Amino acid sequence: MVARDPEASAYVRKLEEQLADGSDEDEDDEDEEIINLDGPVSTGPLPSADSVIRNVEEMLRNSVRATENTISRMILMAMRQNE
Repeated sequence: MVARDPEASAYVRKLEEQLADGSDEDEDDEDEEIINLDGPVSTGPLPSADSVIRNVEEMLRNSVRATENTISRMILMAMRQNE
């Protein structure tokens, strides 16, 4: 779903780059930056609300379809066992 949304893809790519930049460095403990977990963290602009809503709606539709397919398969299996 994220791959189909340019805003979300750019956001994920930026987060991955930040993670890669931070994980490749071999720093001493005394050189590490102290992060305040109580304060706001900036990772850049977030995807638009419309984009997030579209992705959530698509995820829910896919989830419903998967559930319906599973239920259909279970009903077919039960019917075959009763034949």
